[in-house]
Amino acid sequence: MTASNSQRSPVVVITDIFGLTDDIIALANKHSAIVVDPYQGVRQSFTNEAQAYQTFIERCGHDAYTDIIWSVVDPLGRKAADKKGGKVTIVSFSAGASAAWRLTERSSERFSADNIEHLIGFYPSQIRHHLDVKPNCPVTLIFPCKENHFDVDKVIQSVSKSNAVQCIKTAWRHGFMNPLSDNFNKQAATVFGNVINKGIPMNPTIRHSEPRDYVAIKEIYQQPSCYAGTLQLPYPSEDKWQKRLSSSNDNAYSLVAELDGKIVGQISMEVLSSPRRKHVANIGMAVSENCQGQGVGSQLLEAIIDLAHNWLAVTRIELEVYTDNTAGKALYEKHGFVVEGTAKKYAFRDGQYVDAFLMARVL
Repeated sequence: MTASNSQRSPVVVITDIFGLTDDIIALANKHSAIVVDPYQGVRQSFTNEAQAYQTFIERCGHDAYTDIIWSVVDPLGRKAADKKGGKVTIVSFSAGASAAWRLTERSSERFSADNIEHLIGFYPSQIRHHLDVKPNCPVTLIFPCKENHFDVDKVIQSVSKSNAVQCIKTAWRHGFMNPLSDNFNKQAATVFGNVINKGIPMNPTIRHSEPRDYVAIKEIYQQPSCYAGTLQLPYPSEDKWQKRLSSSNDNAYSLVAELDGKIVGQISMEVLSSPRRKHVANIGMAVSENCQGQGVGSQLLEAIIDLAHNWLAVTRIELEVYTDNTAGKALYEKHGFVVEGTAKKYAFRDGQYVDAFLMARVL
């Protein structure tokens, strides 16, 4: 079973006033992203930032740039709304980030900002003129330490009133990600390059696990956060996982997420055999620590939910998640699970008993 390519979450990179650069092209290639720039894909040769800004204003401008971005994001969002594609992730810079910010509350007949998975915006100085925007999607804004024309702290204070917005104030100046900017900082570009990587969903292949996968799956569950977040024990046995994956239990299913030939996540499901509970399944999952928070868990969940509801006639999926696993609980809620109760002293972990939420998704 492989995840359809049509469900891939598209990534859009929106440039600053410099337009296409070598670094932008490299970023887009890394994430198979669509690039939006003010000059319709024509590379420019600027000698300084003042020239770049003057050209931007003359050939495009802030309002026109917002409309250009909309013309790209809107059809992608429509595909997401029609279940023909994943939600859109936007990575944007300076004027591009400010323009993208304005889209986070815009909607059309079949598109809304709900179809934006995440907006990451670097030094969006022009949002100071659009503080009344109320974003309808998760937004991360990365600000410079200061701006010449306004108080960065006041803007952060204003936009942070929305629960959808996370603000990061850095130690660097406007343009620190762009090698063509006077304020470029290599260290900052490296640090926030990792932020971009974390913010863009991965696109693994989802397939059924095979007995040969036992070593890779064992390696996931031997990671501290993975055995602590499940009912697994430290120091898992390869033999145990080999026997489990070779089991002939027709009611058990195991899917893995594979990225560049490496397994980065696993989800298991058992459909209950009781005659009166054949419509019920229980699931458990883990994602490799270096891939957590990047969409792998979501894609595993989507695949197992599709298998359960659309092919196995399962109408109720149950799971347990520790009450201190806030990220896990949020992930399950995002996919339609609700808390039905709390199991006190559910399991023994690291020297103490811990509680767990009992969650379920009912079709």
